[in-house]
Amino acid sequence: MASSGRSEETEVLCQHIDTVTSKMEQILLLFSPGSDFVKCFDSGEGKTWATYVQQYTNSITMKTDAPKVPSGSSMNKWLASMYPKINKIAASIKYIGQWATLSIYQLKLAIGKIIELDIRWNQNTTITLCKIFVQLVKVMLFFNQTQLLRNYALIVANAPSKEFVGISNDFPKILHLMDNCTISPFHCLAVNIEPIKGKMARLASNIGTFIAKLFGVFPLIEWEPFSIFTKRTAQPESMLPADEFIILQNISLFKETLFFFLMTFPDTTSKNECFGLIVEALLSEIPVIPITRLVSISLDDFLKLCPSDVFNKTLLNAAILQTKRKFNTSHIQRIIRVTILLEDILNICKFNISLLPPLMNFITALGGLAYYELDTCFYFKEPRNEAMHLLSVITDIAELIRLNFNYIQRFFLFNIASTDTQYLERQLSQAVVTACSTLKEVDMSKLITDILSSLLALDLEQFDKGYRYEFTPLLVTHSHYLFKFAEIKTRERVSFLDPIFEHLSVIRDHIAFATNPIQAFLNYVPLHTMWNHLTFLGTIIRGTEIQINYTPSVLKMFTFFSYDTCVLRQLGIECQNVVKKYSEIRGHLFLRITQSITQKIDSESPEVRILMQTHSFLTGMSGFKSEEFSLPKGSSKKKIVLMNADNIEKTQQIGSFFERVPQSVVLLKNPDYAAGYYANNITENLTRFMFPSDVTPSFYYMDMAFTASTTFIWPLFTALGSSFQRRLFEYRLRESSYPNQNKLDAQIQSMLGLRKEDTPINNNTLILRIERTYVEFISKKFKNCLYIPPLKGFWGLNNSKDSCQFFTLGSIEFLIRSLGINAGFRINKLLTMKCVEAISSIFRTFCDLEPQINSWYDDNRRYGNIKPEIAQNPHISVAVENMQRLGVCLALRSLLREAIKKIVDRNLPGLTTLIDAAVKRKENLDPREVLIREMLCGDTPEVPFIRTKLQTFNFKKLKKSSHFFFFFGILLLSPTFNNAKYDSAHDAIKENMHLFPNAIAAIIRCADTMFEDLADRTPSNPVYLKGIETMLSTLRSIIHFKQASNDNSAATSITVMASLFPKAIPSIPYATIDAYFPSRTVNHAHSDAAFEQANRPITQM
Repeated sequence: MASSGRSEETEVLCQHIDTVTSKMEQILLLFSPGSDFVKCFDSGEGKTWATYVQQYTNSITMKTDAPKVPSGSSMNKWLASMYPKINKIAASIKYIGQWATLSIYQLKLAIGKIIELDIRWNQNTTITLCKIFVQLVKVMLFFNQTQLLRNYALIVANAPSKEFVGISNDFPKILHLMDNCTISPFHCLAVNIEPIKGKMARLASNIGTFIAKLFGVFPLIEWEPFSIFTKRTAQPESMLPADEFIILQNISLFKETLFFFLMTFPDTTSKNECFGLIVEALLSEIPVIPITRLVSISLDDFLKLCPSDVFNKTLLNAAILQTKRKFNTSHIQRIIRVTILLEDILNICKFNISLLPPLMNFITALGGLAYYELDTCFYFKEPRNEAMHLLSVITDIAELIRLNFNYIQRFFLFNIASTDTQYLERQLSQAVVTACSTLKEVDMSKLITDILSSLLALDLEQFDKGYRYEFTPLLVTHSHYLFKFAEIKTRERVSFLDPIFEHLSVIRDHIAFATNPIQAFLNYVPLHTMWNHLTFLGTIIRGTEIQINYTPSVLKMFTFFSYDTCVLRQLGIECQNVVKKYSEIRGHLFLRITQSITQKIDSESPEVRILMQTHSFLTGMSGFKSEEFSLPKGSSKKKIVLMNADNIEKTQQIGSFFERVPQSVVLLKNPDYAAGYYANNITENLTRFMFPSDVTPSFYYMDMAFTASTTFIWPLFTALGSSFQRRLFEYRLRESSYPNQNKLDAQIQSMLGLRKEDTPINNNTLILRIERTYVEFISKKFKNCLYIPPLKGFWGLNNSKDSCQFFTLGSIEFLIRSLGINAGFRINKLLTMKCVEAISSIFRTFCDLEPQINSWYDDNRRYGNIKPEIAQNPHISVAVENMQRLGVCLALRSLLREAIKKIVDRNLPGLTTLIDAAVKRKENLDPREVLIREMLCGDTPEVPFIRTKLQTFNFKKLKKSSHFFFFFGILLLSPTFNNAKYDSAHDAIKENMHLFPNAIAAIIRCADTMFEDLADRTPSNPVYLKGIETMLSTLRSIIHFKQASNDNSAATSITVMASLFPKAIPSIPYATIDAYFPSRTVNHAHSDAAFEQANRPITQM
């Protein structure tokens, strides 16, 4: 196809620019290191051909005769094997070469026909030709830099025509162009497009002043006109924005146009000192020169291609050194300014969306500069919060435009059909029509009237009914008329029509937004092309330099990559890479945000430690140390203010992150619900990032962490329209439950240890950690703690504060509040099983010792003595430890039930009263009713599930139980209780001896599973009463033994402990207790203990 310089051909070439870029990208991907297209030159024949190509290249450079083409059977065979493989490369080379050839002719012809390149009335033609010129330069650089391309081009050029039908005929011309680019791409271009030099120079002078001010080391432009809050002092003469706005809208294009023009025609610089300053400013802008989306040339390599005889190399080298310095000054200052101005627009448009379309000129101008600065900044490969802040703002604006697509489309259609059309009609006055009629060539008024007639046909009502207008014919007509007008202007005086064509440029812009608002926005702010920076963005996302609240903008960018249909969609490997990078970035952001939340709610963070001081009364004031929060000496008030501001800002950043996370991302037309991903993963992994270590968090901290996390995470669920309370409830339920635990029958089976489903899927759930903590405490750690009835909990000895975090009424209440009543059920089940283990172990120990116990019992009844060797028997020590463990489990069980009842009464007042009343009206309760009473109605003396579980053991029942009660008594002889002391201030006895009555009471309630004579468990059973008397008698004998051994503390403690039996076993008559332990004896024991241990701390008992 031969180019004739028509406007239609200019538009066609411009529309093919993205396709040319795509072809270049495809070739470069095929030539990536290690690919088959590179390896094929590793063979002997391949190396021979590569040598020939190098010689051929040298001959062009040195202007010598071309070398002879390699031949021979092996070489011909190798070439023949290459032909089928390179059809795609050959077709791409032809496409790029033909486009470049046609563009050279088109630039010469088109620019030669028009009077000037003007950014106002001739804006469309100017921008189109600038795009072609810039892409042509990049093609030249591509031919120069891609050395491997010449290998394949020469294969095609020397191949038989039948091998590349329709391709090889054009290759001599293309190869000639490539040869000229090898010598000097800019010299080649200057020779071919010399006619455009003058008009391009005038364009450069028009836009160069503003660009020089903008790109100086310190930006000298006035930012006030770009603020939406600046009052306009004068009525604008045109609806087209000011030149500064137009330049900023196309700043990336104009910067490259100006830069490449000055490199192509360097004599312009030498003749005008101002252009020299512009070159310096442009060279110091960016460290590389992009050729395609993925490939760029370093500034050093680029300067080697520049005409060395014209440019001042010292000046150019200085500009390169200044690039880094300028990045930290000029670029950052521009980024900050643009961010402030765009943020004003974003905030006001979020408040009132109807302001978005009227502010589109500000958005596109500032957005064009924002894109340029972001693209440049990312090439420096340095993470900067200022740049990410700008990216966050511009992506938010782009998302706002995308989400309000229909509103913006309708606004501009209405604007075209009303204001624009009326203004155009007014401009086409009778005077203009008369003046046009005198033109020698074409009556331009009639052409403009054709456009006006088409615009008058627009009907907003039809649009609202679903009709859509196709503006392509109108745009082509406008381009044709504009080109014709620019051509006529070279021969006739028609400047009076400039305002009309300026307004047609406005209408053309409005048509773009009325057709596709987001695509029109991306024409000025091509966010969809920034996928080439994903590797860099992925790297900085993993670091901590960038504030977390700016990072969701990277996810939002992926939606706009879907609009790059001509380049990205043609690169299958890059499409896969985009999807892969999205998954990686999304995952890294999840890790970062969870780590940020973890740091804010970590138990060692200052905020949490300050909050935890509200619980410090439980462990003494030593739990909160004010000096830990004091600032270093010499800290100024300013430093304190800055520290507080920084802490508040980090907290706000977490909330801002969740507010900005996109609800959905269109990943190459496939939607991905990003906000849903974070919501699901956060609720699924709350334990992992809130309590990351395997250490069980204290219940106080757990409750506080759940409350604190709400502050950070709630905005995400608000954006999703989902109930955070519901999701948090589901999470807590999942963290505290086994499968189907909500069914009563399943709970009953679980209480009896009969459910296989009780094996958890996740071994790190909170409730499992808590259960492990309870198991450790019941197994060994209880020995370092003391149960204090008035304080309702276990408290550590030797200054240990661990127990108060888990094993007190208050801490258990926090557990139930945090994880729900199911957590209480799980703990109750654990305690029930541990009680069963302890009782069964005690009974088996008794059975093992029965012959000896019979002997000891007979001696005691005959002589009233207690043999000292009983205390040394190892079985006695085992039984004592199990009795202690049983007492501890029962005490914890009592605290747990009381905590549940308090919470139930607080949340469902009157429920437990109704259940109590219902229980009293029914004699025999079924297992479900028993479970409900046990879990909701507080502590009860009955142990139905312990007894039921013991029945499954099928113990061989013993006939008489009297010796068993004697066994209870002699356990107090154990060395464990030597020097046991009673603390009257806390009503507790060392080694938790005061829990023995409760343990004995629980065993008695299950004794029918072990003894035949206790089948009747009623209090009136004489065997039962006689057994109690046996135990009390034994205790009295032991007290005498202790007193004889001068162990008065133990004797006093056993006396106090014996006085607790009526409370633990209400069926024991007080007369029975009084017979063995008169009230005066008990009172005397209390007095002795109070006198000896008054005001003694628990830890010294």
